[in-house]
Amino acid sequence: MEEDEILQIEHICEEIFSTDNIEEFITNLTENIRQILNAERCTLFLYDKYDNSLKSVVYQANLNEKVTIPLNIDSIAGFSFLNDRSIIINDVNDKKELKSIDDNLTYHECWKNVDVPRTKTMLSVPIKIKNDKIGVLVAVNKFPNFTQDDVNKAEKISRILGLGMKNLIHKNEMAELLNLNYEIINNINEGIILTDFNDNIINVNDKLIEMMGYRMKKEEMINKNIFEIFPILKDGFEKIEISKEKFLIQEIISGVLKIKIVPVVLNHLFEKSLKKNNIHYRVLIWNSS
Repeated sequence: MEEDEILQIEHICEEIFSTDNIEEFITNLTENIRQILNAERCTLFLYDKYDNSLKSVVYQANLNEKVTIPLNIDSIAGFSFLNDRSIIINDVNDKKELKSIDDNLTYHECWKNVDVPRTKTMLSVPIKIKNDKIGVLVAVNKFPNFTQDDVNKAEKISRILGLGMKNLIHKNEMAELLNLNYEIINNINEGIILTDFNDNIINVNDKLIEMMGYRMKKEEMINKNIFEIFPILKDGFEKIEISKEKFLIQEIISGVLKIKIVPVVLNHLFEKSLKKNNIHYRVLIWNSS
């Protein structure tokens, strides 16, 4: 791999951990792959299990609608996906070449109606997250043709693509879960604080703001240490630590306030490798007496 290609892959890796936008990520990555392979254009298909098809999510051409390829049709992309196999085609219209790969393989009719330069050469590579196939990357029109070196590059990058999408899916799941939690706690008539395992505030509900007499805005509390914002909790530090370490509900009485510390474990959203980081959240529920 040449130096500029290595730099492009490093850039891809940086994007994986810096973006929260799946659409932006896969669009940029598809363009990076096109440049690395020196292809005319690339299409990224994702598998839709609900209708057992491959649907284009990035297509670099003048196309008004997404392309859908049913997996029961012997298309090049479908064959590549179903057989978990990378394929090089030197001429998609050469029936003998297609037949040499599989007797039923065809160049799918949907491409013939797309207003782009004629497709000749094609490279199709499955995309996987671990052992689960999630789609296919198709690159077309490289002069004079695609090579095994291109296959090796595309397969390496497809693994990066799978990793990036997995990372973004986890981010979105976490965001959705936190939004759901907030919708729930904001309709409870008690003051609630959500914190992470390092005692930093993630969110608070409207009732807590009201109980504080509106002295602080929610935005002023987010990402601040809970003991900094609520010094009164220092008196219950030991109980809070017990709650975190042993996952037990603890109760603190302070003046007119009764405070419950409720540990919540969200590890089920993460792979085993991430569970070692002990990613936990706990909920502090304040009850006025």
